[in-house]
Amino acid sequence: MTAVPNPWTALGNRDDLVLVRAPIAERGRYYHHLRSIVVRAGMLLVEERSTLWHELHHADRGDTRCAADELEARQEAACERAAAHRAIPIRALLDAARWARGHADAADALKVTPDLLEVRLQHLHPSERHHLRRVINERGDQP
Repeated sequence: MTAVPNPWTALGNRDDLVLVRAPIAERGRYYHHLRSIVVRAGMLLVEERSTLWHELHHADRGDTRCAADELEARQEAACERAAAHRAIPIRALLDAARWARGHADAADALKVTPDLLEVRLQHLHPSERHHLRRVINERGDQP
């Protein structure tokens, strides 16, 4: 199985950010003015991993809170797509597709939440989709 990227390593390579675990309602939040990522304390490791990828993308972009709900929703969707792409490289996805028996198995192997895997699958590049279909067809069954 191809190794999947580690968001804590990506965070550790950033001298300008700090990670805080706190009892917050949402899964995570990036505070640009504090250069802080706050994640909900007590989440499962896979939930924190997926959330951290999302919040790291906010930090990369320098995002701040949007005043308009529509813009906030667009910003969140863009970060979720980018998080899915960073967390699930195509090689790792193809490796998981070779043996996984469904999305839950694949998400587990990729160390992401099923929701993040679903976002990645929904936004595959056409060439990635082609390779994934080829791998699934070679298996002779449907995952």
